[in-house]
Amino acid sequence: MVELPVLAVTSPDRGAFFPSGAMVQVAGTASRGTHALQRLLVNGEEIPLEGDGSFSVMLTPDPGVNVLGLRLEDVGGERTVDGRAFYAEASHDSGDTIQDAVWMQLGPELLDDDQPDLDDLSGVLEVVLLDPAVADTLVGERFVTEDGIELEPTALSIQGADVDLTPANGRINAEITLHDVWMDFNAAYSFYSTTGSAWMDQIVLTMGIEAQVSGRGVQAEVVDAEATLVGYGLTVDWFPDWLEDDLADWTKETLEESLVDSVQDMAGEALGGVLSAFAVQYEVAEGVELGLELSGISSDRDGLYMTFDAWSKGSGLSLPSGAGSLGTSASGPEFPLSDRPFAVALDDDLVNQVFFAFWASGAVDHLTYGVLELAFLVGEPLPPPLGPVAQVVIDLGMPPSVHAGEGELPFVVRLGELTMDITREDGVRTMASLNFAADADVALDDEGALVVTLDDRPKYVPVEAGILESPEGLDPGDLASLFRLMTPTLVGSMSDLIPSFQLPPLPLDAMGDIDALEGATMVGSDATLGLESGGWFLLEADLVAGD
Repeated sequence: MVELPVLAVTSPDRGAFFPSGAMVQVAGTASRGTHALQRLLVNGEEIPLEGDGSFSVMLTPDPGVNVLGLRLEDVGGERTVDGRAFYAEASHDSGDTIQDAVWMQLGPELLDDDQPDLDDLSGVLEVVLLDPAVADTLVGERFVTEDGIELEPTALSIQGADVDLTPANGRINAEITLHDVWMDFNAAYSFYSTTGSAWMDQIVLTMGIEAQVSGRGVQAEVVDAEATLVGYGLTVDWFPDWLEDDLADWTKETLEESLVDSVQDMAGEALGGVLSAFAVQYEVAEGVELGLELSGISSDRDGLYMTFDAWSKGSGLSLPSGAGSLGTSASGPEFPLSDRPFAVALDDDLVNQVFFAFWASGAVDHLTYGVLELAFLVGEPLPPPLGPVAQVVIDLGMPPSVHAGEGELPFVVRLGELTMDITREDGVRTMASLNFAADADVALDDEGALVVTLDDRPKYVPVEAGILESPEGLDPGDLASLFRLMTPTLVGSMSDLIPSFQLPPLPLDAMGDIDALEGATMVGSDATLGLESGGWFLLEADLVAGD
């Protein structure tokens, strides 16, 4: 009986994590079987064997998941193989804050698209300004002129509002037009008192709005505010003629100054509120949280720009020593990011931290399948010697990592130490470790979630398999070949195991207790995701009114 050569790999450990900058030693021993050893290949390159069969080589790893394929051959044509994976550049623990990890651009169309829907900031401000809260700030106030005329508004209504927002260097320019403004009032002077009404066809307010980071949100300050009244009129029940002109002037001045103050405050608070709403903490997938904290804000004529510190975390697994997501040193992109209304650049460190958090949540831990479920995963029931199958348990031994693609699709997802523990109906077990890369695409589904799809065409799925346990008398190399053949079909099914990552809706009611905005949101639409130089993912989209 022919004895196979024996390959014992002592380093790296399966699923090991290596910190930033670390070299990785591939080491172990090779022992002959029936025939003398011929050569050892590691990822296709021959590695020298010492006289005692030991070997050692230092590798400079790529960031993220690295797959090792080892093949030991002897002169008789027999071989032994091993496949394993490790994670390099592990820099970020689950929940670590990644500085300036998100760059966001709100283009001119998102500020103002000249349409009445709640899909831009000007439309939101128009709703805010028509809320009774604006008028209520003046009702019941008592104003006294230098001449001693007392004026108390008893009712105020605004029938329409138009808001035009234009980005500029360091500010947003706003022109706000209030239509058909009407005020009822009480007036008194000495022994005289009366009631009356004042109105204007329009009041046009121009202002600049300067935004800055304040705490965890945005503070928006109104500057350079001016007002122009159009079509002013006044009527009173009775007032002495010699006082009526003074009353008219004072009523006009009161309306002008008070509305300017009220609208300034409301516009600043509303814009600050909606921008602060982008700094969110939410569950992107079950057990996976993402948080954004505003770190900077600026603007020019191409849009309003914000940067965020960010983190993602998941809990559920007991993590191995040194576990973390990859860290890369790449400078951020430049604004403007895109000519689309809404664009977000994500540091690949954050994207991989989200994948790490997904893994750390235990979402792909000890998944158990019966015969029918397994047939769905691999396309058909497993034949002998793996079957007939009673049960299969799948574990993902390390987090996936995502990188720039070099093929037809924009990304590559690498997975390592995915173990399949197969128990046959007769109780015999086979366990394999699968390590592979798959081209990937990401799209936005109808629910507004980012969905990852893996390319399962066999020639695009390089696989290295390691056999951890096998039935007696079977060649582990033959079993590894069988698992390599199965893996592409499994890859296609893995798309269902990777969760969709939900994009958060922008809650418009974050601006305050305004009935017309209760439950209103803006959501992403027609989104695309690509990869920019320096390892930044670029999401470009429209924002539309939520359902």
